[in-house]
Amino acid sequence: MWFFNSPKIIYGREAIDQLSNPLYVTGTKAFIVTDKDLVKLKMVDIVTSKLKEANIEYTVFDGVLPDPPISVVKAGAEQCAKYAPDLIIALGGGSAIDTAKSLWVLYEAGLDFDINGLNPFVAIPTGTKAKLIAIPTTSGTGAETTSAVVLTDDDTGLKLELLNKGTIPTMAIVDPVFVDAMPKKLTSSTAFDAISHCIENICGKWYNIYSEGLAMLALRLLFKHLPDAYAKADPDAREAVHNAATIAGLSFGNAQVHLGHSIGHALGGTFHIPHGFAVGLALPYVMQYVIKHDAGSVKTFAGAAKTLGLAEWKDDDDVAARKFLDAVQELQRKVDFPTNLADLGVTKEKLDANIDKFIELILQSGAISITPVDVSADLVRKMLYYMVDGKAIDF
Repeated sequence: MWFFNSPKIIYGREAIDQLSNPLYVTGTKAFIVTDKDLVKLKMVDIVTSKLKEANIEYTVFDGVLPDPPISVVKAGAEQCAKYAPDLIIALGGGSAIDTAKSLWVLYEAGLDFDINGLNPFVAIPTGTKAKLIAIPTTSGTGAETTSAVVLTDDDTGLKLELLNKGTIPTMAIVDPVFVDAMPKKLTSSTAFDAISHCIENICGKWYNIYSEGLAMLALRLLFKHLPDAYAKADPDAREAVHNAATIAGLSFGNAQVHLGHSIGHALGGTFHIPHGFAVGLALPYVMQYVIKHDAGSVKTFAGAAKTLGLAEWKDDDDVAARKFLDAVQELQRKVDFPTNLADLGVTKEKLDANIDKFIELILQSGAISITPVDVSADLVRKMLYYMVDGKAIDF
C-alpha cells in the first residue's frame, strides 16, 4: 500500500492571475515569504498586484537566506504569528519555500514546537489557521509539491532533512513568468536538481509506479528542452523545464531521494555550494556505482533509457544503462555543468581538511537508508576523492 500526495497545482502562463480569483484563493490577509533579491527584481510586485486586485491585505517577510537556518524560520514565524494571516505565500526557490513551510508549521502548531521533531509520524494541524501557496521562481527544487523540508542547524551547520505531509503546500502556482529571465548558471544548476530527483527516486528503495511514471515524463521534458532553455532562453523551453521541475517534485516527493542528495547536502553545508550544482555533480558518480553494484538499478536505468529513446529496445540491460549514464553526462556538457569538485573550488587539500566532518554529515542523512546499495564511510570517502578530479568510479 502506498499514498500519493499532491497540492492543488495551477500551471502555465498567466497562472499567477488565479491568485486574485476567489474561486481558487480565499483569504483576507497574506504573509509573503521571500528574499531581498526578489524584492529588488520586482517579482514580489507581480504577486502583490494580484493581491490588491483581490482586496487581500499583505505584508512581506524578505529575510529568507540560502540553506535556511532555523533562526530565520523562527524569526519569520514570530512575525507571522503577530500578523495572523489566513494566507501564507512562498515566493522563491527551495530556500524560500522551505522557510515558508517551516514557519507555517510553527504558526499552526505553536511557536514552541520543536521543528527538529518534524517527522512523518506526527500530526501537524496545518491549514487550520492559514493556507500555504507556493510560487517557485526557479525550475528545479520541486519544493512546491513535497512534504520535504531542508533546514540548517545554526550551531552545527548540519542540514536537517525533515518530512511531514503537513508541510505540503495547499496550492502551487507554476508560472514561467518567474523564470523567463533566469541566469544560465541557475538554469543548469536547478534543472539538474530536478534530474537528480527523478533518477535517484526511480532506483531507490521507496520506488513506486506513480513516481516512476512522473519521473519518466519529467526526464523526457528535461532532456528535450533544457538545452534550449539554457542556450537560448527560449520561452517555450523555459515553460517546459519549469513544468518538468514540478512534475519531478511530485515524483520524488512520493518516493524520496538517496545518496546523491546526502552528498549534496553535505557539500552545501560544508562548502556552501549551491544545491543544484552539488546534487547534480554527485549524480553521475552515484549512477556509476549503483550500475556496478545493484542489478535492480541496472534494470531500472535500462528501462528508462529505452523509454526515453536514449537506447534501443534490442540493447541488453547493461548497455542500455550505460547509455542512460552517458546521456546524463552529455546533457551536463551541453549546459556547461561542473563535472568535478575542483570545478567548484573544492580541492583535495580542502577535502582533506574537512573529510571527517564531511563523511559524518553524509552518514547522518536520513536519505542514506533509501539508497539501493549499502553505504559505508569507506565508500563515501572513496567516492569523494574520485569526485575531486572527476575520475570514473572503478570500485
